[in-house]
Amino acid sequence: HAIGCNVRLATDSVHLHPDGASFVLPSGGTVVVESLQDFHEQAFMAGHDDFIRCLAVSPTGGMYASGQQGSNADVCVWDSSSRSMIHRFQEHDSGIACLAFTHDGAFLVSCGDATDRRLFVWDVQAGTIVAHSELPSPGGGGVAVTTGAVIAGGFVKNIKRRNMEEYQMASCVGPLIHIWSIHAMRGEVSHAVVQSGLGKQIREYTSLAFEPDYEWLYAGTTSGDVVTVLMKNRVTQASVQVCSKGVTALKVVPMHGYETAVVAGGGDGSLTLVAGAPTSLVYIKQIMLDGPVTSISVSLDGLDLLVTTGAGSLFRVPPENLPSFSVFRQTSPGAVTSVCFPFGVSDQFCTGGQDGLVSMWDLNDYSARLRLVDRRGAGGVGFPTSVSSSPEMCIAGYSDGRISAFESDHGNTLWTIESAHRTGKCSGVSQVVLASNMRFVLSAGEEGEIRVWETRQRELVTHMKEHSGRVNQAVLFPNDQYAVTVGRDRSILTWDLRQERRLTSHRGRHGGVNCISVMSDQTTVVTGSQEKAVVFWDLRQPEPIQAIKVDEEVVCCAVTQDDSFLATGGTEGKVEAMGPSDQGHAMQMLWALQTGESDDIQC
Repeated sequence: HAIGCNVRLATDSVHLHPDGASFVLPSGGTVVVESLQDFHEQAFMAGHDDFIRCLAVSPTGGMYASGQQGSNADVCVWDSSSRSMIHRFQEHDSGIACLAFTHDGAFLVSCGDATDRRLFVWDVQAGTIVAHSELPSPGGGGVAVTTGAVIAGGFVKNIKRRNMEEYQMASCVGPLIHIWSIHAMRGEVSHAVVQSGLGKQIREYTSLAFEPDYEWLYAGTTSGDVVTVLMKNRVTQASVQVCSKGVTALKVVPMHGYETAVVAGGGDGSLTLVAGAPTSLVYIKQIMLDGPVTSISVSLDGLDLLVTTGAGSLFRVPPENLPSFSVFRQTSPGAVTSVCFPFGVSDQFCTGGQDGLVSMWDLNDYSARLRLVDRRGAGGVGFPTSVSSSPEMCIAGYSDGRISAFESDHGNTLWTIESAHRTGKCSGVSQVVLASNMRFVLSAGEEGEIRVWETRQRELVTHMKEHSGRVNQAVLFPNDQYAVTVGRDRSILTWDLRQERRLTSHRGRHGGVNCISVMSDQTTVVTGSQEKAVVFWDLRQPEPIQAIKVDEEVVCCAVTQDDSFLATGGTEGKVEAMGPSDQGHAMQMLWALQTGESDDIQC
């Protein structure tokens, strides 16, 4: 199961499927199809090596298209039934900004980013290029600007408003709206610019939406208004203010009693309904969500909206019944830096991330039961780098050097230790571990220091420093008296916390040691390091007892309770499993899984 969505990279990328039973979203470099009814039902389509930036669903739902950022800017077309890749288009040289199927699903239009600046029209049945064009830049070739949106507009209409054979699309970039004409038989594509009928005021356009009959086009702007365009003459006719920080998503919805209705998502977290005649839209209702709106998807009957925000939340919104709405899913909008299960709990887990949140997740329905923010921290500019939890208390260490404690049940902040690790140029907590008796917290820092804090009075009990670099991980033994730490300085050190002294020291051969797991005998440990190896140590012996070479730097590792299996994650986005071999107690590689992650596996 995947909990995640590229809400901070991709816009207009979460789509309700026309079948009304599922929805589609990008998670890292993977396209995820999830059931609307069954929380546990998901399907994955992996084919990208970087973050997916845009996603499109064909009008019938038979195909998906995904485009990624980065130098390998491929567009992948997927069959929704078999969940398999149909085509991979590799013509773009840089990232893909936006994608759209034509209204009949016969062709796909892809727009490159500000570096690529090209538009391609693809035949999705044959997998061939139909036409291509240079994307015009505002100011006639000045500063390159990424295309904000591209949408299907039916067929080009003649002066009598009858359909012709050319397909029509609309795109926006900076202060310009382009209406594209695509002649598939001749392989030609051309464009015209929408003219302003609203005076000399210059607007920057960000999002687009057509009326169902394609006679009117609506455009959202960075100034927070929605502009109406008459397609007959391609001239802007009117505007209405809807939000304060720019319109980030736009959709036309059916609304009883009104000629037309438009739902606009704002960068200020607002979702606004305006309705009326196209040239005289008026404010109807507005709700405020938990972050900037990044995507709005409309169900086939128009009675349900799936709204995504930059805070990682997905909301179900019935436009006819605003201001009613409900939280549907929640994801982590930033990179996850730490994960742990509370002591003795297997159906909940805790995460910390670069979004600044400590979240408690429920595996029964994959919801975020708690999303915790340290409101007592002075400044509060850091993000949680490490978390450790019990059923009663959750501890988080932050990148700005503070340590905070929260109630696991209700999320209230219990206490905060400011500057717990702020020494010299490097500040920040690299690891926190809560003792099983909850009487103390073991913390480690960026400069190699190990500290023990008493939880009742928040007093520093012990300070030790033998690591010469960042401590990457610390593990407490079950009796809470002994600990083992690994660091960037290649050291593996065991400590007697009661006696405040180091017991043993081991050293990796090449590169820093990133992670460690302690086996049940409490003398055997497993480490992963920058030298692309998983190493087994007996703490009573000076040399390793086994080393297994892998093809990526190992960033994290975990061993099962019975020591039978070991899992690792690394810089290439792979999860690898190791298990017992025929050679005594040695382990061997069992399998490796490419997760579709577009970055390192951190924890």
